[in-house]
This record gives sequence, C-alpha cells and structure tokens, in this order.
Amino acid sequence: MEIQVLLLAKTAYGENALRLSYIGAETGFGTAFKRAAKRLSGKAQPDLFDTALMQTEPARKGQGQNVKSYTPLHRRNHIPRNYDRFKYAC
Repeated sequence: MEIQVLLLAKTAYGENALRLSYIGAETGFGTAFKRAAKRLSGKAQPDLFDTALMQTEPARKGQGQNVKSYTPLHRRNHIPRNYDRFKYAC
C-alpha cells in the first residue's frame, strides 16, 4: 500500500531498524518499521517532518507494517535550525 505521510518521529529499534511514527490523510496515525542501511547509500534517509511517499507491506508475523520504499517529497530542513520554528511545528 502506498501512502503519503508526514513523519512525526523516528526511533532506533534494535541494531539495524528504525521505527517511524507518521500521520497520513487516509490512514491517520500509524507506525512502521524500516531497515537501516548498514553502509552509506545515495538513498534518502527519513528525517523529522518529511512529507513522503511510503510503500508499506504487512509484517510477517501479522503485527505492524514494514516499509518497502521511502521517497521524500518535501524536506523541512529549516525547522531544526530555529527553536521557535521547532516549537511551532510540534
């Protein structure tokens, strides 16, 4: 399933995974797990307040979602540079 989301949080989960918390217009609030790259790659890594297209699939054990692909549409790099902007965004 491909959804457009706003990334609200990312948390390290285990040694090589991230837990992404997001909100989407169609899906509402949700979480999904994404494998972290072992090496640096040219692919964009998730960042807070990204608007992104995320393709998800059900986890093997039936609980949760796994991220199959992550494509940022709009990056908000100016938010972490100013504390007042950060408070407003939160």
